[in-house]
Amino acid sequence: MTRTAKGSPAVIPTPVADGDFIYSAGVRSGGGGVRLKVNGGAFEAEQVYYSPKLPTGVGGAVKVGDYLYGTSTGALLCLEFTTGTVKWDDRSISPASLCFADGRLYLHGENGDVALVEATPEGYRENGRFRPPDRRSAARQRPGPIRSS
Repeated sequence: MTRTAKGSPAVIPTPVADGDFIYSAGVRSGGGGVRLKVNGGAFEAEQVYYSPKLPTGVGGAVKVGDYLYGTSTGALLCLEFTTGTVKWDDRSISPASLCFADGRLYLHGENGDVALVEATPEGYRENGRFRPPDRRSAARQRPGPIRSS
């Protein structure tokens, strides 16, 4: 996905793959989806969508069902994985690292906030938020959230 990485200092977020489809992004460049095909024994990547507004956050993106959730510099987004159609975006907590468990997204924003958000394409639904009391630095934070049962 050289076009996705063009103008970006790095392709940091881990790509998200499902079957023959891959979503990848580059910091400050945007994100996009490609479909892999085999042609005469060689792999080809067909670009399906690309936009500089799609999730590019260092904290990555997660696929839940048919949807991808991730953050950009300005928003948490939900989009259809194979079409790139944005279902919703919200400036609530972004940029952030995220993980998925028990039907919810666990987000840790660079500002230190931790939020619990429902993973639904119907709209942004925050179930709670807090700021850990033992912040040792005001610098941007990038650790991923961890959930333990």
